Amino acid sequence: MKLTKTINRKIISPLVYGLGIEQMLARRAAKHRIILNYHGVTDKFDLGINHRHMDVQQFERDILYFKKHFKIVSLSEIYNSYLQGETPQENLLALTFDDGYINNLEIALPILEKYNAPATFYIITAGLENPDFITWYDTLDMMRLADHNAHNYGELANQIKKMGNGRDVYIQGLTAQLPRYEEMKKRNPHYWQLMNNAQVLTCAKSKLIEIGSHTHLHYNVGNIDFALASEEMRLSKKILENLLQKEIVSIAYPDGNYTDKIKDEAQQIGYKQQYAVNYQLGSDANDTRILNRWSMSNSTTHEANMILLSTSLNSKGF
Repeated sequence: MKLTKTINRKIISPLVYGLGIEQMLARRAAKHRIILNYHGVTDKFDLGINHRHMDVQQFERDILYFKKHFKIVSLSEIYNSYLQGETPQENLLALTFDDGYINNLEIALPILEKYNAPATFYIITAGLENPDFITWYDTLDMMRLADHNAHNYGELANQIKKMGNGRDVYIQGLTAQLPRYEEMKKRNPHYWQLMNNAQVLTCAKSKLIEIGSHTHLHYNVGNIDFALASEEMRLSKKILENLLQKEIVSIAYPDGNYTDKIKDEAQQIGYKQQYAVNYQLGSDANDTRILNRWSMSNSTTHEANMILLSTSLNSKGF
């Protein structure tokens, strides 16, 4: 399997990319809009820490490619184009970033501004209230660095995804058992630190950036008590609107997790646009309130990603 991946990355993907075959596939696609999902962009790239932050040089190559072969538009523009039933004259692409990492401001935004590429940053609002807030999945990464053998981290992640109230206390109990955990946090802040109020405001002042909700504490809202899930969505919207003094119209569901009841509640709360990662429900394809996104891989090459993007226009596009 490893040999097959190596051959694909070093030989097949560069050849297909070099011949422009993926561009032909994109031009012939039946669907002409797609939304991409990133998390972080880093100049300290290390897959040994996690797979959520893309190398800055690869990210810039991505943006250059998008500028050449797509029209990069804002999330609101691509959603409204879809809602109005328009047939785009060229393939449209929108960029989103989940969680609200500081590197979105410090590293991603300068590149977006350099190439005049709009994007939406989805903010976990607990990070605005607590500068030491760290997501549960980043916590697991720091735990693994502190002691790789302490837990089965895949099983632990699946367990945590089902937790609501009590999750953070449970995680704190786990980290307290690892003496090197705090050391790992201090050593790798660029992999977990979220933006504060002033930093989100700076992003929002850019004419290229829209701000959306990624809930307050990043619970998997489809898994937890409904009242808690509703409060998560309401509180996040309220915090962002008080900060930015403007309406927050969109929500991206943490871990792409939701239910039909959650979609209805989000609409009642005032979210006009909802975004998945992969459609979860049979109702999604015909539900104009929610759209799919294509997650960009941080663990493969630029060439392989662009091929996957082009071949995914029909399956993930709209």
